[in-house]
Amino acid sequence: MEEVERNQSSTLEKIVSDSNTTLEQTIAAFNDMKDQIATPLVYFHARSPQTTSLSTSEVIVYKTVEANQGNGYSATTGKFNAPVRGLYLFFMHTCTPSTKYGYLQIAKEGSALMASMHYDKDSFTCSSSQAFVQLDAGESVWVQCSLGGSNIQLYEDANRWTSFGGALIHN
Repeated sequence: MEEVERNQSSTLEKIVSDSNTTLEQTIAAFNDMKDQIATPLVYFHARSPQTTSLSTSEVIVYKTVEANQGNGYSATTGKFNAPVRGLYLFFMHTCTPSTKYGYLQIAKEGSALMASMHYDKDSFTCSSSQAFVQLDAGESVWVQCSLGGSNIQLYEDANRWTSFGGALIHN
C-alpha cells in the first residue's frame, strides 16, 4: 500500500510540476502578446505660434508645449515625428483677428491632409479642423500656411489659443 501511495504521490507531484510549467509558459506568452498589441501612449498639444504674420508654405512653429508624451513634437521645427507606426488623429485650432485671413493646412510629409480658411470682418474668429492619418515611424505631420501675405495673420490671447495637437489612437 505504501508503494502505491508513493507512486500516486510522485505522479501527483509530476502533474503539479508540469501544470505549473505550462501555466508559467502560458503567462509568458500572454505577456509577450499583450506587449505587442498594447497601444503606446503618444500625444501632444502645442500653442502660441512663434510668428503671427505668415508666408506661403511657412511651417507654423508652436512655441508653448502643453503636453508631449512620446516626445514626437518639436518646438524647434513645429513638426510632429511619429515615434511609432499607427493611426493618428491631428487637430489645429486657428484664431485670426478681425479683417485678417488664415489659410492653413495640416500636412504629412508636405502633402495636405486637410486645409481650411478663416476670416471674419467684424471680430476675432476661431475654428478647429481635424485629420486622421496612418503614419509609419519617423514620418512627419505639421501645420503650414497654404497662402501667405500681408493680410494673413494668426492671433492668440488668454481666451483664444491657436494650437496644434494630436494623438496615436491605434497601432
